Amino acid sequence: MVRPTTDMLVTVALFVVSPGVVASSVRPNVHGYNSSWMAEVRDMILSGKVPPDLQPPLAALVRSANGALRLSGGGACPEKGPWSVTADPVTPPSGDKHDFSYISTYAWPCNAMCPPTFGAHCAQWWRRPSWVKNTTKYPDWSKCDNATGLPWIGHDGFGQPQGQHDTGCSVQMSDSVSTLAIAYYFSSNETYATAAAALLNTWFIDPATAMNPSLSFAGYTPGASNGSSSGIIATSLRWNSKVSDAARLLAGSPSWPATSQALLNKWNAEYLDWLLSSKMGQGEGRATNNHFTWYSVQTLALALDVGNSSAATNIVARCTAQSTPGALDHQIRSNGLMPLEAARDASVSYSTMNVVGLFTLATVASYVPGTSPLWTYKAADGTGSMQSALDFLSAFGTNKSNVWPYSQDGKSNWQDMPWTNLAVPLRIASILYNDPSYEQSIVKLPWPAGEADTFVKEDVSRLLWPVMASQEQFDLSTLDP
Repeated sequence: MVRPTTDMLVTVALFVVSPGVVASSVRPNVHGYNSSWMAEVRDMILSGKVPPDLQPPLAALVRSANGALRLSGGGACPEKGPWSVTADPVTPPSGDKHDFSYISTYAWPCNAMCPPTFGAHCAQWWRRPSWVKNTTKYPDWSKCDNATGLPWIGHDGFGQPQGQHDTGCSVQMSDSVSTLAIAYYFSSNETYATAAAALLNTWFIDPATAMNPSLSFAGYTPGASNGSSSGIIATSLRWNSKVSDAARLLAGSPSWPATSQALLNKWNAEYLDWLLSSKMGQGEGRATNNHFTWYSVQTLALALDVGNSSAATNIVARCTAQSTPGALDHQIRSNGLMPLEAARDASVSYSTMNVVGLFTLATVASYVPGTSPLWTYKAADGTGSMQSALDFLSAFGTNKSNVWPYSQDGKSNWQDMPWTNLAVPLRIASILYNDPSYEQSIVKLPWPAGEADTFVKEDVSRLLWPVMASQEQFDLSTLDP
């Protein structure tokens, strides 16, 4: 049993005493979470009847939101927020500071050698990236200018730090606004809404700082291209449905009036149009791996948010259409293996990232009327099942003796692989498939010492999705020391 600490009691008190708020079961207009459960949790908070098992995640949410209020910078985005693409010290190839741009994450000067910071992983430096055709000479030294390092070329799995401002600040913005908006929804604490609104206004609305609604210069490669369709992953993976949902969770706040939501709707509609109709956007829509998954998540979330029902229906249909290169059938084999993710240098990272994307996609798709659920989809030959994909990965992620047979940045230690990325999909699967063993297996993932217990009890996803298994059903004694 979870015993409330002083921190938890203070947190619950802060949530309950917000003045002028009446309990209501109206669902929030979100698409990436379980809106019914969120409304139920909010009613528990407002009525002062928060069960003990929800007090730890509420306390964790408050800590995260209070941290987000600091709008701290870091890494590729060193400045303090609110953030804007116009603060990027590197001017985009277009010359317009309002364009979102960044150098392709895995691109390096053609004459660059592997930095020693990558250690033993440098043995894979000249491995042909999966996106380079076998008919293309790699590397082609005849085309490399030693004086300039142009054109830059790709080294899969080796991220470089140059020209990453906009992606770094995009992550800071989306993570912060999501945390703040969720905290506001459950607490009605206007401090959170004010900060979240400032982030949205600066990034999307204020003419002086707003990003143009396109990604024409995302993932550019110096000396080779001014942009790439694969660069769209910078927003589809990081924003997906979180940013549009965050704005909707601010509904009713004086800091986010209807006029602000209308302006964001206009931006979202223009961005959706670019994603669906531009050459780069359509190119990403023909991707065959996780890029298609996350592209579908973002376009679907935007379509639902702006009320484009025909686009939403079409996006869901493409996910299982045989003519779609990235359809579920083509991504997932009958045994659950996702071969295009397994072929990557960081195969565990990409495989688990895609499963997270698939479950997010199915969540958003569940809000499209008249469509069949993607949760349970399986082609006649057994391919295309996201449940099978999760089962395949969790068989390795929860069993130290079951050795992963593919590459993971040169690592071989089970404990060093990012299997804990499966925790939230496992939690969601326990509800969707009515099988508590999924949630019970969370503690079997390779958590650092003590973190399994923390996740089980405190993860904020407990406020966004129901929990099937009770705390007492988790046997924490089975964890490796």
